[in-house]
Amino acid sequence: MKILSKKIQFIFVLALTFMLSSVIFGSSLEAGHGIDVNGEFAWPVPGHNRVTVGFNDQVLTGVHSAIDIADAGIHGADVVASDDGTVIFAGIRGNYGNCIVIDHGDQISTVYAHMNDITVAVGDRVIRGQEIGTVGNSGAATGSHLHFEYRVNDVRRNPLEMF
Repeated sequence: MKILSKKIQFIFVLALTFMLSSVIFGSSLEAGHGIDVNGEFAWPVPGHNRVTVGFNDQVLTGVHSAIDIADAGIHGADVVASDDGTVIFAGIRGNYGNCIVIDHGDQISTVYAHMNDITVAVGDRVIRGQEIGTVGNSGAATGSHLHFEYRVNDVRRNPLEMF
């Protein structure tokens, strides 16, 4: 009975470790590869295409309603506007840290969070592919990455639908 109990404990610990590593390290999806993926929107971090936490992934704080883009050497990488629009927020926003929100018209907006530097200001008109800042780990971030949201009528949607 004691041997069976140790085997069950081992299997439980192994399963728990696997589940936690999926939550902590993400799904590691490969996504956009450059600035222009299919002509609709630009990938927000050109040359860095690893999605470490996906949309609707379960994370320690609940359901993740964005994608996180991170890989080796991403700290300080350029973040670009995904489409033409007007900057409606540029500054520190709570857990997002350094954050930019761009209004693209037609009730569509994008959010770029945990940035290191912001190189645009509220009211600036930006064009697709224009640098708006750099990747960082500001706010409630556990490492350098870009937290990227896509919103329609201020409702978060899967950003990968854009590409």
